[in-house]
Amino acid sequence: MEKKKRDVTSFHPFLDHSFKLLLYSYFMRYRSRMDIASAILDVAKDGALKTAIMYKAYMSFPQLNEYLELLLSNGLLEYVPEQKMYHTTRKGKRFLDNYGEVGRALLPKENNKNAAMAEA
Repeated sequence: MEKKKRDVTSFHPFLDHSFKLLLYSYFMRYRSRMDIASAILDVAKDGALKTAIMYKAYMSFPQLNEYLELLLSNGLLEYVPEQKMYHTTRKGKRFLDNYGEVGRALLPKENNKNAAMAEA
């Protein structure tokens, strides 16, 4: 009987996922309130359940509730009870666009690298 070769580049699925979360949480430890708000709005652009937002934006449940309340009260996010989903409003999409513009203005070198890579 032949032994199957094990792919050393992949971990056990659980360990692989845990490792990715650990790395991501290390790099995301110092996110600003604006970074967190934009992550939520980005996830909810096409509509998202609360749990999907929590996992995709890498947030705890209490932290998510705090930000949802903030974004809802400022008209950047809306909740549709029939769907049990959150949707980014026009105002929220404008916020994302403006936030992206600020990021591109602050990091022009990164944008030039990305543009050069896209052209290659």
